[in-house]
Amino acid sequence: MICLLPLLAQSLALEAAGLLQNGDFEQGVVGWQNQGGSLSSVTSPVHGGQQAGALYSADLRAKWVYQTVSALPGETYTFSGWALRSDPGIGQLLLRLTWLDAGGGEVPGRAD
Repeated sequence: MICLLPLLAQSLALEAAGLLQNGDFEQGVVGWQNQGGSLSSVTSPVHGGQQAGALYSADLRAKWVYQTVSALPGETYTFSGWALRSDPGIGQLLLRLTWLDAGGGEVPGRAD
């Protein structure tokens, strides 16, 4: 089974602030990393613009697309995005923020 998940992170505020690179996938997958599956850019379907990110996989194990950005204590950040679950066999689709400490470890109880 191949799963197509166009991921459109329209988080341009983070990109404008220099935190997120290529948040709208208009430069293909530049700046994005993936864990599992195969990440590429597509021209259809898209939510806006000309391209979207697509994560393909032959299995239903968990996989994700991500960027690591630095945040400052006391600052407010806004994250938004769109994702399309194009295969009914996919049980769950999440847009998630994970907070990491300075050493890169996940901060317990801080996944949003």
